[in-house]
Amino acid sequence: VLSHQVMAQIELRHQLRSVETLNTQLKRAMDESHHRIKNNLQVLAALVDIQRLKHSDQVPITELERISLHIRTLGALHDLLTTQSDPSSETISLQVSLTKLVPLLQTASGGRVIQLDVAPEAALSTRRTSILLLLVSELVGNSGKHGQGTITVTLRQLPSNELQLTVTDEGQGFPSGFLASSAANTGLELVESMICWDLKGTVHYENLPTGGACVIANIPL
Repeated sequence: VLSHQVMAQIELRHQLRSVETLNTQLKRAMDESHHRIKNNLQVLAALVDIQRLKHSDQVPITELERISLHIRTLGALHDLLTTQSDPSSETISLQVSLTKLVPLLQTASGGRVIQLDVAPEAALSTRRTSILLLLVSELVGNSGKHGQGTITVTLRQLPSNELQLTVTDEGQGFPSGFLASSAANTGLELVESMICWDLKGTVHYENLPTGGACVIANIPL
């Protein structure tokens, strides 16, 4: 019986060493994958910038700048998600993620002031966090392009077991009779898709009493 116990312990130690070796190899492969994704995004951004310099027409330049911003934002989001993710945790803090993201968006928006108010307990899975960060990036980008003044991003956890994301600005607001479904705005189509399809939430648009546009998204936890 003792000899069987000894052999079982030896076999277990061999298996543990094999698992440790596989974990090390997996980590190296993931690090290499993250590095290649980051490099590819940087190359894409550089190619877009080169094309932007070649064009003299204002419209293509504006669209190329928007594409370049999206690519760089994706690179920043990739860095955030791969450097702060805790393998032992099923969720990611949205307060930490958005606090890191907002300065990047502020730089990309030409220095527009972006205020952030996020509930400390707000958290989502890694996949849903990546979608929400892209959503905030798109909404802030729209406010920077069409609105004026300070952009405010608020995230609250509601008693109804939902997260409520609110993005406002101090511009003229949405035009009378505004409908997102009929607006010729690719950014809003992306917003609707991420909220309704990817996050299974709802969204509505309104104007603030003091002026400015307000987008409110309710996202089920």
